[in-house]
Amino acid sequence: MKTFGRIVVVAISLIALACVASATEKGDYKSGTVVSVTPNADAKQSPSGTDTPLTPNEKTYDIVINSEGTDYHCKLQSMYENLSWSVGQAVKFRIANKVLYLLNVNNKERPCDLQGQSAAK
Repeated sequence: MKTFGRIVVVAISLIALACVASATEKGDYKSGTVVSVTPNADAKQSPSGTDTPLTPNEKTYDIVINSEGTDYHCKLQSMYENLSWSVGQAVKFRIANKVLYLLNVNNKERPCDLQGQSAAK
């Protein structure tokens, strides 16, 4: 029975260590300001004569975030029309593997496709 207890303790320790490592990775957020939020066209309708969309009724938005003199351009897909970001709003974000992760008002990450970056105007 002692061996089983040790295995459980080791397993819990490893899980806790993995959680701490993951939190550290995600905790490196930059501060920025929303420069623009531009809605794009709605989902296209099916050409078959039905009114059922080919894709889910997702909206896409082009969002520009400025941080330390750099504008980050990203595309966000959302099924919600009411985004929690507005022009001039301070935001926290991180970038990993060509994805910009925005923190929303609930501190949940929203992934956006990073389209590019440029010097701020």
